[in-house]
Amino acid sequence: TYSVEISDTNGCMSVDSLIIYPVPKNSAWNDGPYCEGDLVNLYSSGDYSLHYEWTLPGGFVTIIKNPKVSPGVGGDYILKVTDDNGCTSKDTTTVCVNQISARCHSEHVMFLDADGKATVVPEALDAGSWATPCAGLASTNVDIPLVTCDDLGIFPVTLTVEDSLGCQSSCQTQLHVVDTIPPNIQCVEFL
Repeated sequence: TYSVEISDTNGCMSVDSLIIYPVPKNSAWNDGPYCEGDLVNLYSSGDYSLHYEWTLPGGFVTIIKNPKVSPGVGGDYILKVTDDNGCTSKDTTTVCVNQISARCHSEHVMFLDADGKATVVPEALDAGSWATPCAGLASTNVDIPLVTCDDLGIFPVTLTVEDSLGCQSSCQTQLHVVDTIPPNIQCVEFL
């Protein structure tokens, strides 16, 4: 409590007191980054006697201390806390929601080697798959990694891309397996 005494040139005085309350302590955070569609967990460090107000991207407001948001949206989540004296403080946590997209060529032609086999290379099917910077692309895989003479013809192959969080996306390519090497026939003499 502070007291203020004011006097004018005529000797008139006035005394008033002022109470200064501390700003409530507050910290906002999340446990991301997240995959698209994941539940976002928001956390605050203030005690339960405070009044909480989270403003989410898009303007939605909630008064829950530690809300869960589904589906999570990337962006700034602003936490405002108010104590019983009307003092407020704000903190912001940025949520990163990784988006990932597999992009395939519509078709791919593969030629069998002299042994009647060919390895399906995921990068050959990929037509520009991407992920947002939260996690970036970590791996590409195909559901049929090897084709043989038994696979001649056209059939779908699935390409799956995954980021470092484990978020996945898939697409399909029509794989055309061709054998252009004529068979090698050897005659064996009988004695």
